[in-house]
Amino acid sequence: MKTSNNITTTDGRVINAMSPIIESVVNDKLDKEIKKEVNTSKIHLGVLTKYYPYLDKAEVRVNKKLILCKILHRMTGSLIDFFTPQGDYSFCETLQEPCVIPRGELDCLIADVNDNTKEMLLLGYYIKDDILYTSPAAEGHYRITDIGGTNEFGLDIGLGDINMDSAKGVTFNEGETPSETNVMTYANSSTVYTKKEVYTKKEVDELISKAIDDLKNELLGEDNNASD
Repeated sequence: MKTSNNITTTDGRVINAMSPIIESVVNDKLDKEIKKEVNTSKIHLGVLTKYYPYLDKAEVRVNKKLILCKILHRMTGSLIDFFTPQGDYSFCETLQEPCVIPRGELDCLIADVNDNTKEMLLLGYYIKDDILYTSPAAEGHYRITDIGGTNEFGLDIGLGDINMDSAKGVTFNEGETPSETNVMTYANSSTVYTKKEVYTKKEVDELISKAIDDLKNELLGEDNNASD
């Protein structure tokens, strides 16, 4: 059977011939874009590198990229939770803001959010390895632990019981508008007064009145001696 080399080129034949190639290129590019968007929207694992207390934001390193993240709070409004990592105070020249450089590695989870910025959202922290250096919370308990070099302090709440371990005691400020200039004292065995050591208002008024009378008598006595 002989074939002719003279084939008339038509639009339909060109489209039919090019369609597989076009579909392959388009699908390949589309797959890459979809994978890119999916990967971007995933929750990422990172390490917190800077914490900005006054911005309520943190810098997180994901692979070799530094990303500014908003902080996710469990509560907000009239009651809000804050956590400032232990570290060294510094100043960020990029944002012109004071910051804290964590001393230890703080592994965290971040996710992209659709807020028309390049910032992401810090969802929280996670522990890479098994818990070996402290005890987990008991069943039905909520535990906040301050882990030091030689001891642990913190708060444990659960099953109708509240336990607190502290090295310095409990700080207690009373008043509707406590000021940062107020002197904070620790409630321990050396600073807690017994009821016998505390005067009532009546007793204080009587002591003040007696002190004023004694002062008057002392002053008048000096004046009388001077006149003699």
